[in-house]
Amino acid sequence: MKALLTTLTFALLLAPVAGAAQGQRVGAQNTPKRLRATGTIVSATATSLVISSANAKETTYVLNSDTKIGPRLVNKMNPGTKVTVSYHMLNGTRVAFAVIKAPVKKSNPQLNPQPLPPRKIPTTQ
Repeated sequence: MKALLTTLTFALLLAPVAGAAQGQRVGAQNTPKRLRATGTIVSATATSLVISSANAKETTYVLNSDTKIGPRLVNKMNPGTKVTVSYHMLNGTRVAFAVIKAPVKKSNPQLNPQPLPPRKIPTTQ
């Protein structure tokens, strides 16, 4: 009986190591991969969000009670608003777990220089 108990204990201790040796991450078997997309809101309801990406492709995301909506978007998810959606795939469906307003890129005047005004050349008489 003692030998059986020792064998079972040893087997239980090695099970996570064996899984890791086969290329599995220990403790992460059911963790979905987190993905992110940025685009402009086309439409939004209580249960779905459709955004258009830079290449004009429309993508639908499922919203549920676990979806976190950023404070700058609460009651303001209007068409035309640029957002970033953090989501994971669940049975082929994109399920959003966070939606935030996308940061606005400010132009750098050093990267986009404005043309200089024409110089006035003094004339001599």
